[in-house]
Amino acid sequence: MRSAPCAGASSFGKAPRVSAPFTRFKEAAGPSEVPEEARTGSGVGGAVGALATCPFCVAVWVVTTLTGAQILWPRQVRIVTGALTAFAGADVLQLAYSALQQKAQE
Repeated sequence: MRSAPCAGASSFGKAPRVSAPFTRFKEAAGPSEVPEEARTGSGVGGAVGALATCPFCVAVWVVTTLTGAQILWPRQVRIVTGALTAFAGADVLQLAYSALQQKAQE
């Protein structure tokens, strides 16, 4: 049994990206995947592009921002982190479901 694709997934690559001024689109990879590379050059644009295409760097900046925001706005950040936790849990469940589907097809 095949699942229905997510609404708007086919137009994901055509949507405006926040990282567009700092990165260069490489090629379409798969559903909901947009591989990018940092724009070459020095200055702020190159640095932001390098940070935007590095998953480890983005994770550090997100954690640092949430930690600082937790000090200033604890109640609001708790709501945001709860939503992000639920999103991460849903992502894990989706990956497990996909793995089970692939295993069943073998």
